[in-house]
Amino acid sequence: MTLEEFNHYGYSRRIFRETLRDVSINNFNAGYHLNTWFLAIMAALTLFSGIGVFPTAFFPVYAFFAALSVVCEVASLRIRKFDLETMGDDGNRIIRTLSHGIMTNLLAFGVAASVVDPAMVATSFLVIMVIVAIVFMETMVIMSFRLALFGSILVISSFVTKEPVFAAGDAVNVIIFLAGALILHFMFQREKMERFITARMLEESRRELKVQSTFDSLTGMLNRPAFYELASSILRDAQNERVAFLAFDLDDFKNVNDSFGHKRGDATLAAVSAAFREEIGMNEESWDFMNQTLNDGSNFAARLGGDEFIIAARGLSNENAAHEMAQRIIDRIGLICVDWESGLYVSASVGIAMSLGGRPTTVDELCQLADERLYKDKRNNLR
Repeated sequence: MTLEEFNHYGYSRRIFRETLRDVSINNFNAGYHLNTWFLAIMAALTLFSGIGVFPTAFFPVYAFFAALSVVCEVASLRIRKFDLETMGDDGNRIIRTLSHGIMTNLLAFGVAASVVDPAMVATSFLVIMVIVAIVFMETMVIMSFRLALFGSILVISSFVTKEPVFAAGDAVNVIIFLAGALILHFMFQREKMERFITARMLEESRRELKVQSTFDSLTGMLNRPAFYELASSILRDAQNERVAFLAFDLDDFKNVNDSFGHKRGDATLAAVSAAFREEIGMNEESWDFMNQTLNDGSNFAARLGGDEFIIAARGLSNENAAHEMAQRIIDRIGLICVDWESGLYVSASVGIAMSLGGRPTTVDELCQLADERLYKDKRNNLR
């Protein structure tokens, strides 16, 4: 294991950086629960020292750290209202800063508790140091520096405020507990890294499968089931929105495959689909395409099979606007050359059906109507 891998719990810096969002969320959740626990303890200690159950000399220390915990608690509760998974870089910086603040508050209390009670060994600090090492994840270098820094502050303060025998005991305990805490830190955080990486691999696989099950592999357009699912959701949720279905069929495409081979035919289909996507401004292929398109009101297209395509156009005022869009697309794909030598270019027929705002309509009804008009147009083109 290299030093870089040791610093990142057995993994490369690149892999560790890929899990930074998971690390930030882990630290935030750990900090939130620890701070809540710590706040409850500080509140009780402040109360008991205030009424004389504990020495009143401890009251300012307990009250001070209780106040800091309240600030951290309020900040944590505000952040928890947001979806941590979708927070951007600024959000990640905020939760990292809060996590560092909570760690500092806990460790600083351990030092302060030792200073205000010089007749006792620094038990609170030792316990807090181990807890921080187990639940928080940074890097080995940063965590080692953090714990060693506060451990050094504790030892120095012990020699200043305590009897030499107690101070020496604190120094020995800090060295022993620091070594143990760092060993536990590496073990626990390495296990967390394994979980983070496994979860990310599973999520990536799930997203890849989602893309494969949503898009046609040749054209990058939606496949038939995905189109029906998305179009059905839009029609079901639409109020007064009108949706136009533009069904396209390439003219005499079988002759392209027969005369020039399927490789040329596939290239033609890919070029046609690229023109479709660009003309309608279709969103990029992605695992969350369905939700994104459903919410942003954009147009989308699908390859229904063979040389049959369909576009769902949203926001058109009437069928004339749909016909204008269809003509632009036909003109656009008409520029695609199948074979230069023979001068063969792509041509297509189109059929249009449009939903009526406020009137329930199914995808099957619109597709059937668009198909009927498509084949009527195809017959006219063959005359």
